Amino acid sequence: MLTQPAWRSAAWLLVVLVQACAARPQTSTISAPRSSSDTRYVEVEPLPYTPEATQAMQVGDSRGATISAPYEQLRNLGRALLQALVDNDVARLQDLFSERVIFVLEGTSKPRAELIDGCLKETRSISYGVSVQPAALADLRAIEVSRADALYAQTGMPRGIRNDDLVIRFHAPPAQVETARRITCLATLFVRPGASPSIVGIAR
Repeated sequence: MLTQPAWRSAAWLLVVLVQACAARPQTSTISAPRSSSDTRYVEVEPLPYTPEATQAMQVGDSRGATISAPYEQLRNLGRALLQALVDNDVARLQDLFSERVIFVLEGTSKPRAELIDGCLKETRSISYGVSVQPAALADLRAIEVSRADALYAQTGMPRGIRNDDLVIRFHAPPAQVETARRITCLATLFVRPGASPSIVGIAR
């Protein structure tokens, strides 16, 4: 059994050992260089740069749809024109034509009101008082739309027509070709594009 002096000596020795361990500096471990043949390590190649994701295109937002949208708008304008003619709708026709309309081949122009009056008379003359449907005047599925500069690529633009104007051409049913030709407003139409497209020229 330890005596009191022996206990004191043991306690003092324990304190000295603890202080010595606490004061000992920590050394960093230096690893040996990796050998290229060492299969314990696998080098991970950095990922290639990935551009930041852009917003996904919405349905109907493709380039093809963007290009075809004005053309479909013009086809709808052509259908509206046909319906207004058979309905004798003067107000609707006034919305579709500009105040003066150029006769492209003749190099002249005509006031909107005078043109509309003539077109309605021509439409009534071929109906013989019987109700006529738009499809009897033109094929609603075959309304052709193109750019004016493409139509006149070889000859130059007519006076008063711009490069970015669009062209509407109707195709009458075979049995009605000659009849439809008598209606001035169903000739080749030149349309000024925009929020509210308007017919600015006619070629017949």
